Amino acid sequence: MSQLAGPVDIARVQRIRKTVLRLAALMLGAFVMISSSRWASHSPAHEVIEQIGIGLIVVAILGRCWSILYMGDGKSRRVVCRGPYSVTRNPLYFFAFIGAVGIGFQLGGVSYGAIVAGVFVLVFLPVTLREERHLENLFGEEFRRYKARVPRFIPKPGLWQDAEQVTLSPRALVSTFLDACLFLFAVPAMEFIEYLHDDVGLPSLMLLP
Repeated sequence: MSQLAGPVDIARVQRIRKTVLRLAALMLGAFVMISSSRWASHSPAHEVIEQIGIGLIVVAILGRCWSILYMGDGKSRRVVCRGPYSVTRNPLYFFAFIGAVGIGFQLGGVSYGAIVAGVFVLVFLPVTLREERHLENLFGEEFRRYKARVPRFIPKPGLWQDAEQVTLSPRALVSTFLDACLFLFAVPAMEFIEYLHDDVGLPSLMLLP
């Protein structure tokens, strides 16, 4: 089977992803400024949803760091297929998705998590498809066999294969950890928005469940 036609400029794809993600974050920020949760602030349901969100953010940070341990500096150098990469082709994006839902939950409404999840899919699915095309161009049949065996996104635990050892890239680990910690900034940011609505009197044009 021949390689896919047309090389993929993966650096350009990542630049576009970051630009679109920033724009999406700005639009989402504007949306949450004019909306609020139907659950009253500090109500038991509101607090539970917020705590679940914090838990998801912690899982996202730990999961992304765990995934990068198996990646090391191997991206675009080899097909990484051990550890979390043996159960999903995109564990870094999977855990980022979990963190994105956690950010939505910080507003105390399940619908916010669903909205953020939808935005995440719209931004990252095209990027994922282009990255896979890039890897298929690089590794050919080896990557096609991997793609046929391992699901793109939702992990399949029964496929787990561990590695006897991993090559740690300190720079990749630190970079991934710092990037993942950006999820934590959502906690004070969302609390500030709640403060504006509850104590300053910022009007809500819509209430979401």
